[in-house]
Amino acid sequence: MGPTLTDRDDVAPVVASRSAGLLGLVGSLACTMAMTLPAIGVGAAGGMAAMSGASANTQGGFLGFLLEYGPLILLVSVALVTIGLALRRPRAAVPSLAAGGVLYWGMYAQASYFVMYVSLALGFAAWVAIYRWTLSGQQSTGEPPAGK
Repeated sequence: MGPTLTDRDDVAPVVASRSAGLLGLVGSLACTMAMTLPAIGVGAAGGMAAMSGASANTQGGFLGFLLEYGPLILLVSVALVTIGLALRRPRAAVPSLAAGGVLYWGMYAQASYFVMYVSLALGFAAWVAIYRWTLSGQQSTGEPPAGK
C-alpha cells in the first residue's frame, strides 16, 4: 500500500503559501510606503530621486535603505507573493506576476506620482482579487476540493 498523507503533510503547503505571501506583502508594502511618504512631505527628495532612477543617497536610516534597495526588495516581494498564490492555485502565477509588474512599473519605471498611485491601487487590487480567487477553490471546512 502506498504512502498516505498525514495532517502534517497537508499543513506544510498551507504554511509555505501563507509565509511566502505574507513576507512578500510586507516587502511590497514597505516599498510602497517609501515611495508614497514623499506625498506627505517625508523624504520628498529621495522619493523622487528613486522614481526617476537617480541616486537616492539623500536619505538616511530605514527610509534611505528602502529607497536604495527598493527595486530589489520589490522584485523579491513579487516573487514571494507569486509563489504564495501559486502554491494555492498554480494558474494564479501569471496574473500575480502581471500585478507585480504593474507595481514595479508604477513605482520605479516612470516619474509621475499620479500614475504611481493608480498603478499601486491596480496592482494591490489585482493581488487581492487573485487571492480571493485562490480561496474560491477551497471548501469552507478548509479541505481541498474534491478530486485533488
